[in-house]
Amino acid sequence: MTVISAFEYGKRAFEQGKPCAPAMDIEFLEVHLKEHKVGESINLLKEWSKGWANGWNSAIIQATQDALKEDK
Repeated sequence: MTVISAFEYGKRAFEQGKPCAPAMDIEFLEVHLKEHKVGESINLLKEWSKGWANGWNSAIIQATQDALKEDK
């Protein structure tokens, strides 16, 4: 089984319309954080958030490009 990175989980969460809240992504928590103690997972949570932000930024860029094409 291939493990998806925390970044990819965040990106997928954005694509699925989930909020930018890694603690609400149950599948991510089960795969990446199940064995961690409090305080050990901050880097994974940050990576998930970066993935979500990357998805959001990509969507904004695409929407802007589409709007510019329509104006021509």
